[in-house]
Amino acid sequence: MKKKSIILLMVAFLSFLAIPFKTNATTPVTIYFFRGDGCSYCAAAESFLESLAEDEEYKDLFVVKEFETWYDEDNADFAEEVADVMGDDLGGVPYIIIGDETWNGYSSNYDEDLKAKIKEVAEDENFVDPLAEMVANYEAGNSEENNSSLVSIAILLGVVIVIGGGLYFARRGVESDSEKESKTEKKKEIPSEKKDEKVVEEPEEKAEEVAEKKTEEKKEEQVVEKTSKPKTTKKNASKNTNTKKKTTTTKKKIIAK
Repeated sequence: MKKKSIILLMVAFLSFLAIPFKTNATTPVTIYFFRGDGCSYCAAAESFLESLAEDEEYKDLFVVKEFETWYDEDNADFAEEVADVMGDDLGGVPYIIIGDETWNGYSSNYDEDLKAKIKEVAEDENFVDPLAEMVANYEAGNSEENNSSLVSIAILLGVVIVIGGGLYFARRGVESDSEKESKTEKKKEIPSEKKDEKVVEEPEEKAEEVAEKKTEEKKEEQVVEKTSKPKTTKKNASKNTNTKKKTTTTKKKIIAK
């Protein structure tokens, strides 16, 4: 009896473990939020979602994917495609999608409906996001376009660098050749310049020498004149005295006779 009861308890326990339990979705709900920069209603909806992300009850239940449509034409076109899939005529933004329900526009009256829909989708194990694949393909296409544009930009930069480097080195080569030519020309011209300088300088040196000689000769003449004048005056004085003596003697002889 004891063995049978133990076996029955084990079977009951295993069957209890086999009963499926309803659990919340393993991944958070994705809220698709199309907005425009400068849109006041979009700003109000965004502030509500931000406050909800700080709420302990809701913060782990959802994530938000934002698409700006006023200044991004690709996002605007994508919003029209999403509206067609969801069966809506898109009149503007904000445009909010949670599960299979949409809200075009925003008011604080929507807050409770948005919160209820988040919980409903999060607790539904069989929920399938109708936009998941579409959004993933769109984001992948944008990333590929961005990568291709980055690659093209990198190629253009490489071409510009190669061409610029080639032009730079070619220019440097031409400048170095011209510098060499100018140096050789200067070397050739230097001797002729020196000769010209000599030819020009020689007459100037001779003229200076001639002027110096003339000044020296003048000085010598002046010295000679100074030394010669006193001698001549002394001789003339002696001659005059002699003539005077002779005249006096002649006078005396005449008187004596």
